[in-house]
Amino acid sequence: MSFLHGVLESVKEDDNVTQYNNYIKSSNINDGLDKVLQLLTSLIGTGRVGLSDSVGSVKGWLEKYNEEVEEKTEAVKNALKNIRDNIADRDIQKIELAKSNGLKAMHEAFRWSLNDLDGNMKTLRENSIGYNALDKGLKSRLDIALGRIETGINVLKHSAETKGLMERVQYMDEQLVEQGKNIEREIDFTSKQLQKTLADEFNNVISHIDRLNAKKGEDLFT
Repeated sequence: MSFLHGVLESVKEDDNVTQYNNYIKSSNINDGLDKVLQLLTSLIGTGRVGLSDSVGSVKGWLEKYNEEVEEKTEAVKNALKNIRDNIADRDIQKIELAKSNGLKAMHEAFRWSLNDLDGNMKTLRENSIGYNALDKGLKSRLDIALGRIETGINVLKHSAETKGLMERVQYMDEQLVEQGKNIEREIDFTSKQLQKTLADEFNNVISHIDRLNAKKGEDLFT
């Protein structure tokens, strides 16, 4: 149990751990890492029963940590998919329908779509349970792909000419699809790396515990 305590104690001040641990505590103050550490401290020297309780407590906290990360990254992916679907299902159709009312109406429909898209990207970044709730490291990795989308929007907003409108909208849609896939791959990769890291650490702890148990068994006969 002192080994478990040492592992968690060494990472508790890490910015990423602190950030997601605060989210866990906001749901239930008793689920925070500090409570887990208190429990581990109280169970040191209590034998097999205490060991089992310690492992269960650590496992429960790690699961909640992973759930928080997944919740935030899923919110980013879902927001991006909604933006992409709006372009494919609504905005392009809106511009097509405006054709019958002349170039001015078409131009206005295009500008409206760009302003709406710009607002949706800002909403995505400001989402307190999505992108804005992610740790700095993951944000910086997503910023490259998100930045390309935003740059494309700004270019289109400043050069919203009537000539070639549909080609520009199609290009924007393709960029959203491409960068959306990049973001999803980045999130999936990061999530898998996190899960693997947590699994490896937990397995190391379990292996260490098993060795301790085996040694205790040997000590009984020596």
